[in-house]
Amino acid sequence: MRTLTFLLLCFMVFMPQKGSTETKPSFTDCNDFYHARSYQSAIDCYEQLSNDGYSAELFYNLGNSYAQLGQSGRGVLNYLRGLTISPWDSDIRGNLEALKKEQGLFDAERTLPQQFTELLSLSQWCWALLILFLCHIMVSLTVFRKKITNPKKEWGLNLIILLLGLFCVWGAVTRYQDWQKLVVINDTRLQVSPIQSGSAGLSIKQGKTVASLKQYQNFTLVIDDSGRKGWIRQEDLQP
Repeated sequence: MRTLTFLLLCFMVFMPQKGSTETKPSFTDCNDFYHARSYQSAIDCYEQLSNDGYSAELFYNLGNSYAQLGQSGRGVLNYLRGLTISPWDSDIRGNLEALKKEQGLFDAERTLPQQFTELLSLSQWCWALLILFLCHIMVSLTVFRKKITNPKKEWGLNLIILLLGLFCVWGAVTRYQDWQKLVVINDTRLQVSPIQSGSAGLSIKQGKTVASLKQYQNFTLVIDDSGRKGWIRQEDLQP
């Protein structure tokens, strides 16, 4: 009996488990699909990798794959996701601008302050704010520990830190608002009312970015950068 039990335990231990032989694809495997022009296989491969984490390079390659299949909406979406991680990546920004130009997607001109906020990602603005806050604490502790009677320089430095902190808050809020925007992933129309049989208005191309105003059932009221408003089915939008 003991011998039978031992054999059964050995069988259970060494028996291959379901899925144990399945290996996850590597980034190189996905790139091989792309270079072989098997773009849908590349997309499936990159999407599978995204379950384990994201990177700017992953979103960049996903954007390229979708763009090659003519799915410009999802291409723009992934390029923008890549820029939220790496706003200085010239390759991502260059391909994004090229795709938008090719599809006739023209955004409203960004002001100089808005362009400046795009130099850092949301997390980077938050880190800058945290560093300034720590600097403020260090300067304040220096004043109280050394019992400086006329700390003009120190309070002047604190004022500069405060102004820089307010600028970081503004930069973070601006980037957060950009991060909250949605991308139209299918060519559709802005509906007047949030019902399936509602009358359709102006067309809106896939790849356009819009801001969400409110939701009703499976529709979202959006506004684009030119001020056009309308209801769009949620299935045609991606954050």
